[in-house]
Amino acid sequence: MHVIYKNFVKEDSGSLCISPQRTQYYSFPNTPYNLYNMPEMAKMLGAHVSIAGSIVLAPERGAGIGCEVIQMFSKNQRSWGDKPITLESAEKFKLKMKEMKLSSSAAHAAYLINIATAKKDVHERSKTALIDEINRVEQLGLDYLIFHPGSHLDAGLDNGVKMCGDTLKDVVPLFEKYHMNLLIETAAGQGSNIGFRFSDLARIMNIANDSKKIGICVDTCHIFAAGYDIRTESGYETIFKEIDNVIGLDRVMAFHLNDSKTGVGSHVDRHEHIGKGYIGLKPFELLVNDQRFAKKPMYLETPGDLEDYRKNLELLKKLRKIQ
Repeated sequence: MHVIYKNFVKEDSGSLCISPQRTQYYSFPNTPYNLYNMPEMAKMLGAHVSIAGSIVLAPERGAGIGCEVIQMFSKNQRSWGDKPITLESAEKFKLKMKEMKLSSSAAHAAYLINIATAKKDVHERSKTALIDEINRVEQLGLDYLIFHPGSHLDAGLDNGVKMCGDTLKDVVPLFEKYHMNLLIETAAGQGSNIGFRFSDLARIMNIANDSKKIGICVDTCHIFAAGYDIRTESGYETIFKEIDNVIGLDRVMAFHLNDSKTGVGSHVDRHEHIGKGYIGLKPFELLVNDQRFAKKPMYLETPGDLEDYRKNLELLKKLRKIQ
């Protein structure tokens, strides 16, 4: 039973019950969570928005479609390098974030980064690029940098896990005193990608000395494609219990909310609009009302444009019991 409560009284039987003067919400036994009489869910729904034109434009783009949080790139996502962020741009960005009332926002690392490969030239460029992005995220005052753990490129899963973990172990001391945290995104298991099993993510974090500066971002499409079936309430609870046992729910710091165009266990990463794919609406309803993740940002990465994001956000907000 997951119990989150305050201002309660106990009956003689020992069960929690309502106090007319101090009621906040109930806690019922034998249920994973209660969708009624809950404190307001933190406003943590958002989407990945473009930085085209200027990084300063991202907050307003997000707010314009109803985002409460945003994810973006801190640079060109398909290149190794980019021009530095100026102090002026960083300050303007922070002011815009405050003006748009956005919180718990993140950057997604460039797709080229692959710290799981044993190919020396690619690995070195990836490590350098990751460090650069960590510094850019801190400069912008963002909370998280989310990155793909990478691909072993036929060197073997165990080797990929070790390469990724060893790299993070080297990198963590460089940002231990930063505000931002580094989040490993769960993978779908396509090709030679690593990180599609919770146990492998735990191994990576363990190799990196179990640093509290490293967490995970759970992508709903990816875990579903990796074989974790969250379509039913019992399946949902089973999967998150496994995450808790293997990694720890405290290390789940963010979510990517995406339906899937492919079936469970397909190992194919194809995002779909919320409720339009193989996952369906139920898991998203459970997730946006789950008190364990009330303060965890949830970013859409669904197909289409800003208008499509707006529609998906409106749907998620309707699923959220407390507005």
